Amino acid sequence: MPPRADGADGLPFSIAMALLLRIAKSQQLRRGFSALPTTQQRVVLAERAAANPLASQFVVEHNAPLPELREGTVLVRNRFVSVEPAMKGWISTVQNYASVPTGDTMFAFGVGEVVASALDGVAVGALVAGRTGWQEYGAAPRRATSRTRKRDVRRHRGPGGALVPRR
Repeated sequence: MPPRADGADGLPFSIAMALLLRIAKSQQLRRGFSALPTTQQRVVLAERAAANPLASQFVVEHNAPLPELREGTVLVRNRFVSVEPAMKGWISTVQNYASVPTGDTMFAFGVGEVVASALDGVAVGALVAGRTGWQEYGAAPRRATSRTRKRDVRRHRGPGGALVPRR
């Protein structure tokens, strides 16, 4: 079993976010690779939260497979992923329409570069925003992505320093 994000002492959720941002920053430093890797890092929901989320409820998988590129989807190398209040409901013990299944990659919106495309009109290298999850690479269909430009992305100075599309 992969190591937990917090070790054994149950550190707060903010520690998991710091780890996630460290993963994202390490990916920003990697430039100009010629071939896609076969594995990636991702954050998986290990158990549902009855109250406030804890880092111990997540697992960081270091050798997870890349999502499969299917017809009508794009594979995105995430540059930024969101951390938002709605996520508390997505991982709650109370099931709802947006619940993240235990053992799945944590749902999240992200901004990143298309590294492979099976979607007409979206080329490799395009910058997109969409539902990509807490992982290095996310596959998303057309209905879950939108093209964006670098100038349309601004640094959000809230908790975690996530980037969000400019309104």
